[in-house]
Amino acid sequence: MSIKTAWRLLIGLPVLGGILLLATTLAAIPVASQGSKQPLITPTPTSMPSPPVLLEPENGALLPQPIPPNEWRFSWSARMGPCHCHIDISGPGGRSISAEVGYGPAGYQYVYTQTQYLPDDALTPWYWSVRVDCPAGNNYSETRAFSVVPVPTLNLRYLLPVIMKEN
Repeated sequence: MSIKTAWRLLIGLPVLGGILLLATTLAAIPVASQGSKQPLITPTPTSMPSPPVLLEPENGALLPQPIPPNEWRFSWSARMGPCHCHIDISGPGGRSISAEVGYGPAGYQYVYTQTQYLPDDALTPWYWSVRVDCPAGNNYSETRAFSVVPVPTLNLRYLLPVIMKEN
């Protein structure tokens, strides 16, 4: 129904009833007219989003210490549009990382780095999961686990003979 038709229906109606009819009529007008070839636009998803699908890292993965140039890279697929995601990463000793993530050129991704190595008591177990939030509701992914490699150590016992030999 066009706006012009809606106005024609309002002529002769009581003011209060006309306002109610106009509001009801305008709410039912599609974005594209019936004669156009444009698709109808739905401004927001009208159903609950399905659970996000975790892509990487795999369950049980061994990740490097997140000190540059190394990083932890998390990726998943989830509903796009007016939706965003929330990633939760938790580790030993109450360690927690949480972030809001929008859809980017490479899809849904979160990259984490820090400046200090994780100590030996913080290497395992780590868990991560994602929640997708849309106007019609939210949904949750599975939870995956991962571990972190220990801090690299330099054993001087092996270097001492090389140093002594060169002098």
